[in-house]
Amino acid sequence: MDYYIHNPGGSDRGPFTLEQLQTKLASGIFDSKTRVRMGASESYRPLSQVIDSPLASDAHVAASVRPFRGSALSGWFIFFAVLDFIAATIGLLMAFMGSGSEVATGVTLFAVGISGGFLFLALAKILDYLGEAVFRLRNLEEFATPKA
Repeated sequence: MDYYIHNPGGSDRGPFTLEQLQTKLASGIFDSKTRVRMGASESYRPLSQVIDSPLASDAHVAASVRPFRGSALSGWFIFFAVLDFIAATIGLLMAFMGSGSEVATGVTLFAVGISGGFLFLALAKILDYLGEAVFRLRNLEEFATPKA
């Protein structure tokens, strides 16, 4: 039997087989509350009522969905941000405890350390957001691509 997913903004998505619905439920593309109709039926029911399996529980879906992991590159940016903040702390100590040229060096080190640290943190966050966006777009593409 063919199944169709309710799309409030346009035409329904499908047809899907029962196996495809189970796979998409297990991967987190659909949840147990996704509205589904069978064949030419006019009524929609939650996916949990259509699929008679343990996959229909949200707890199982949450356990089986692979969470998004940030990139290793963003981890390196965070590492360098920490190093910059340590350098800023050393620069601040030099500025207050030093004399002569150490004060100027400390102020410069503080300014460069703070600005570099925040720059690296911002780059790490941007990389994480971009990675998560790509992860979600791939899931949406899989959902939007009709299977024959």
